[in-house]
Amino acid sequence: MADGCTDVVVRKEIYGRLVACGKDPEEVIGSCSDPAFRDQLDRHFERLPASYTINLHVDKAEDVLLHKMILDECADPDKRPVFHVRFLKVMVLTTTPPRF
Repeated sequence: MADGCTDVVVRKEIYGRLVACGKDPEEVIGSCSDPAFRDQLDRHFERLPASYTINLHVDKAEDVLLHKMILDECADPDKRPVFHVRFLKVMVLTTTPPRF
């Protein structure tokens, strides 16, 4: 179980990263410059288990906004099920040179 101090540090780092990188998640929770942004972000963290902050990477702070958006959409029964798809680039590495 994560201790409260670590949880607070992760929340602050995520918030700081989102504000610093200029993420403006209008469609998710409003502008990062909006005073309610911090409160809404904290409410998002509070509705999830403490283990959520353990698995977060500050470099992917935008994922927190994505998670929040998906959970908010799921709250409306008329919008269920909710899906989000990402395209991934797959790199195949070989250990032997190709034959020609």
